[in-house]
Amino acid sequence: MKYIDDNFGLIQNLKIAKIKLRLVVTEKIILQEYKGSKLRGVFGWRLQKLTCALELDQCPPNCALARNCLYQYLFTPLLPQNTKFLKGGSGIPAPVLLEPPLNPDNVFYPGYVINLQLILIRMGIKYLPELINTFIEMGKTGLDKAFVKGGLKKSGGKFELTEVWDECAGRLIYPGENCNRTDSFGWNEALKDSQIYNGSVKLNFLTPVRFIDKKKSKKPRPLTGFGQFISSLYWRLLSLSYFHSNPWAFNDPRFHDLMTQATQMRIQLAQNGDKDVNILCNDTLMKEIKRWSNRSKSHTNIDGFLGSAELSGNLTPYLPLIKLGEFTHIGRQTTFGLGKYEIK
Repeated sequence: MKYIDDNFGLIQNLKIAKIKLRLVVTEKIILQEYKGSKLRGVFGWRLQKLTCALELDQCPPNCALARNCLYQYLFTPLLPQNTKFLKGGSGIPAPVLLEPPLNPDNVFYPGYVINLQLILIRMGIKYLPELINTFIEMGKTGLDKAFVKGGLKKSGGKFELTEVWDECAGRLIYPGENCNRTDSFGWNEALKDSQIYNGSVKLNFLTPVRFIDKKKSKKPRPLTGFGQFISSLYWRLLSLSYFHSNPWAFNDPRFHDLMTQATQMRIQLAQNGDKDVNILCNDTLMKEIKRWSNRSKSHTNIDGFLGSAELSGNLTPYLPLIKLGEFTHIGRQTTFGLGKYEIK
């Protein structure tokens, strides 16, 4: 079997930047059980406040500026008007992921250092200066202010952004003047890195992975086989590449045909994946987690599976995809940092 991308070349254009942010707490910060929920929520709130051309507190329905809005593109991107791909779906994947700290602490006192990661997908990389400025302003206003009704009546959760690192290059980009210069990870790097693995690998799932069956119960599903994993990962990588790395493709009718072929390939991956690769040891368990949604003013579930799985078999065709997935995550609600895994 050839490398999967030999059959569909769009993924070759996928470029990913990994950015590390160092935050020093200046006022006590309290986070939920899953830290990515509040961090991503305040991040989006502050970006919207900084970039809204209409200076609105909330995005209105059917905003006339939505398709030219930086906040809209980075957090809730809209389907291009002239694409048939994912029509009728729930939306397209965002080009920005926030990876929260994985340590068990939920309370952070002044002087504590919090390290976050931002994963930026190709076209999202060019907005790094705006994202850095958003974190600077977040630190000044605090993490608590975004959730207070009737004005800013209290203060808390403040921090200072002290350093920003380009993880792919190992280079400090803030403080400094290098915010527009970042290295990236892509298909060629994934091919090279995947050559060190031979025969079997172990996947550690570090944040909940949400596989949702839309046609049935709509509840999160456990890990049942490699075909399920690799077909979901392929579709995510394909979507990220199509919408954020190949904008010129929307007006090319040839790519509509390629997307149809990709749908068939996803089905083949689900079938062939289980034949080619076995899960020797599946130590994953479903984890129930709730998050507070400031938009809906209610708790919502972000359940998913955590743990590890050991894979064995003909992994060679699939390893480049799995390497890319370490950056892009897998499953639903990845913008919160869900679906993070690492290869061991």
